[in-house]
Amino acid sequence: MDSATLSLGALFIAIIVGCTIRLHVGFLAISLAWIVGVYIDDMSAREVMAGFPTRLFLTLAGVTLLFSQAQANGTGRSISLRTRRSACAREGQRRRPSRRRLGVVDARSALHGGGSKAGG
Repeated sequence: MDSATLSLGALFIAIIVGCTIRLHVGFLAISLAWIVGVYIDDMSAREVMAGFPTRLFLTLAGVTLLFSQAQANGTGRSISLRTRRSACAREGQRRRPSRRRLGVVDARSALHGGGSKAGG
């Protein structure tokens, strides 16, 4: 089998394993890429790792760390609650914000993990 077919098979394995058990698909995919590239296709380790987007990884890891800290210390929930109160206050005497404002608040709340408890 050629390396392209093996790489495609490794990708399918990573996706299936990632969907069935609680395992980070990225780490599994990098491990499989290492196995296919270094041991089967006779590439150097430098060539295999050259295909890995290091800047993107660092950006995603940093953003993940930032939002996990915000969720752990309650900042995300606090921001979503303040945003919701602000949207309700701008509407004047109405008890609920308009649907348009509520959609923006719900999107912000979902991003911060607080969710929106609007309902009647």
